Amino acid sequence: METVLFIIGQIFGVIAILLGFLNYQVRTKKQILMILTATSLVFVIHYGLIGAYVGMALNLVNIIRNFVYDYCSRKAITTKAVPIAFAVIQGVIGILTWGEWYSIFVLIGQVVNAVCVSFADPQKLRKSILFTSSMVFLYDLFSKAAGGAVYEIICIVSAIIGLIRYRKNGKAEKKEVGQA
Repeated sequence: METVLFIIGQIFGVIAILLGFLNYQVRTKKQILMILTATSLVFVIHYGLIGAYVGMALNLVNIIRNFVYDYCSRKAITTKAVPIAFAVIQGVIGILTWGEWYSIFVLIGQVVNAVCVSFADPQKLRKSILFTSSMVFLYDLFSKAAGGAVYEIICIVSAIIGLIRYRKNGKAEKKEVGQA
């Protein structure tokens, strides 16, 4: 039965991979947060079924965090307290659910991500993914979360593509406005 749950968990990892491809190709912070929330829900199931409970717990916090950040964005609430509070919550949850020594990677990645997801600028968010996804990737490798590892690679590549794509579009738009 344990092997069956592990295989089903890896299937959920594949679903997360599909969501990960879209994650950083969208234009707005709201769209990014919606996809991140769906992805976190899939990862809760993925990590839970493969026995990677630190990753599961931190993704549960991510779901709540994303709803709070979306609410703050819609209400134009800007405060440094919310990201700091979520970073502390991530740290405490990570310590309380501590598994193996490699749990440090997902803990660091998620604590930093708690702050970075609050960035209003999607380009800054994409840049932060280069670090945070690298940390979670290491956790995924050690916890045998194949879907998670591939997901993080896709996120890194997708963030790089998004950085290049929207930077070029921004420059092109500025040139067009200047020429008009």
